[in-house]
Amino acid sequence: MPAEPTATSAATRPDPARGFDEDTRALLWWRLLILHLAAAVLAVVAGGLIAGWHRPPSLGPQPGWLGLVPLLQTVECVGGAVFLWRRPHVSLGGLRALEFAHFAAAIGGSAVTRFARLAAVPAAELPDPALAVSSIATSTTLPFMTIVAVYGTVIPNAPRRSLLVVGGMIGLFYLATFAAAAANPPIAAYLPSVLASGTVSLLMPGLAAVFVASRNHALRRRAFEAERRADELGQYRLQKKLGEGGMGEVWLAEHRLLKRPCAVKFVRADLAANPANAARVAPAEEADPTATLPRSEAHA
Repeated sequence: MPAEPTATSAATRPDPARGFDEDTRALLWWRLLILHLAAAVLAVVAGGLIAGWHRPPSLGPQPGWLGLVPLLQTVECVGGAVFLWRRPHVSLGGLRALEFAHFAAAIGGSAVTRFARLAAVPAAELPDPALAVSSIATSTTLPFMTIVAVYGTVIPNAPRRSLLVVGGMIGLFYLATFAAAAANPPIAAYLPSVLASGTVSLLMPGLAAVFVASRNHALRRRAFEAERRADELGQYRLQKKLGEGGMGEVWLAEHRLLKRPCAVKFVRADLAANPANAARVAPAEEADPTATLPRSEAHA
């Protein structure tokens, strides 16, 4: 009798009944869990740096409430990680909603920080306001670059969706910059250089994010189709592993023409080479495929 399949043994061969969306769901679940945990650690570190950093007078004051941004991001990350851990089978739609919330919190916090820091620059009071504006603009561009790059390389996406999301992230960068200039008119004179440097900085990660997401999507689709074809054995389409024993493995399959279930047995190559073993499986290979549960045996 074949051994009872376990979760580990059943996963040794992909289930062709699962669609491409299910593969995407499983991959997205793992990556979101890792991202939430890693982002929580980074948010705690960022909060500590903000709290303990003595800001140079040349950069002007910084709003004290900005320390709440990494705190709120930490709460979101921890809450998302707990949700994912407790709900490993959440639907793809639910994961996409969680993905949106996570990256909206990350990019939204970066936009708020950029706006607040640029809007607080006392350009008329600083000895070198251009340096202050340039330094703040550069430091607040780095989070946008990181988030865009991570999103494009880590999150499984179709090309159009990746383009829309990355475009929205970069659009929020410009919105925060223009809003800061409107709230703090003295820095408007430095706006062209700030926008030029920001555009150059975001151009490469933005293009790379969309390109990598498109390539990953195409490669995953190609691998899935190849995997599905590999799970077809003649007139039989393999569905799931039922068990294994000393002779080999037994899989549940479906006859492609008759649409009936059958059991396909894969005999180990070293045993299949023995004529006695070949004689044992020969009668089963001649079984009538129109039976309720036809049995086909193949040599692996």
